[in-house]
Amino acid sequence: QVKFDVTTLSQQGLGQNNFTLHVTPPDGWKLTNPSSGDTISIWFRGSNSELQNFTTSQCSASIAVHFDADSTQDRIDFIVSPGELDWLRPGDAHYLLKDINRVQPLQKLTFERITESVHVLDYRDITIVGETASTHIIDVAQARFINHSQVTLAGPKFAMDRLQLQLSYQDDDGLPSLLNPLRLATNTRQDVHPRLHLADEWEAAGIRMSPRQIDVSVPVRLRQSAKFVWLPSATDLQILQADDSVGEWRVRPWEPTQWVAELPNVSATDARATVINRQWINDHVVLLLPLSNLSSDSFSGTSLTVQAALIGFENADDLLYYQQNMRIRAIEPDDAMVTVLRIEQ
Repeated sequence: QVKFDVTTLSQQGLGQNNFTLHVTPPDGWKLTNPSSGDTISIWFRGSNSELQNFTTSQCSASIAVHFDADSTQDRIDFIVSPGELDWLRPGDAHYLLKDINRVQPLQKLTFERITESVHVLDYRDITIVGETASTHIIDVAQARFINHSQVTLAGPKFAMDRLQLQLSYQDDDGLPSLLNPLRLATNTRQDVHPRLHLADEWEAAGIRMSPRQIDVSVPVRLRQSAKFVWLPSATDLQILQADDSVGEWRVRPWEPTQWVAELPNVSATDARATVINRQWINDHVVLLLPLSNLSSDSFSGTSLTVQAALIGFENADDLLYYQQNMRIRAIEPDDAMVTVLRIEQ
């Protein structure tokens, strides 16, 4: 049993390569089984010296395939036997093939019709592998294709059908994206400018892309944390009264400026961040002035800091999430200070 490498490349330059089966498909068709690069086996029968002599030099063959197919046929099985190949040493090959009493592995060559389509490049054609620095995000949706906005794809009909399905829906995890993955270096903080080619899986299926490579520019940006800015009303301030033992106190009028509720380590697109709006603030945030922090020794004119508290959560897990991740503050810290005056008896 001798193994041969199958190729459909031009014979020019192959010379007298040993153990090569060169297949020339009809125009408009591609060999898909075995495909170029596969290995096939052929049985020979003879003495050790005969087999050694044959396999030492010019043990190769070729075949130029011709068949008629109507327009409805996209796949053709071409029946062939080793004896029908054009051998570099035909006399020796046919002699060693004539007394084979077992089934040859090579029974047929399968061809598919080559189809072609033009694809307009889209950011969804790009797959990212790796992570940016934790402080940054890669914005694939804003990727720019340099010099080329579309590509021409050509390949065997059934592989092209699978690719077209992927390009149409872009959500089949079982199929690769059009282009090979963009692999990020560790802790990437700057825009990336890769040169991408057709994904290996599609190339292995016999598809070719023109141009062969695409230059891409993908922005990497500082991560924008989720936040909501609002202007409270003076009447939003709720007073936590002091104990009677510290005396009576009067609160000077508060003139609030802008406050912000932010989730520093949460993406602005996170589901628990997108719900933050004015209604959410009204429902879940209360601003408190803690007169309860005063003591009998506190001076008149003391300044207290307005504090924010979370309320109104039916789900305890939601409350815990925002308590752990949300920071609520006045944008200008001094504007969160309120002066209180002791009422003398």
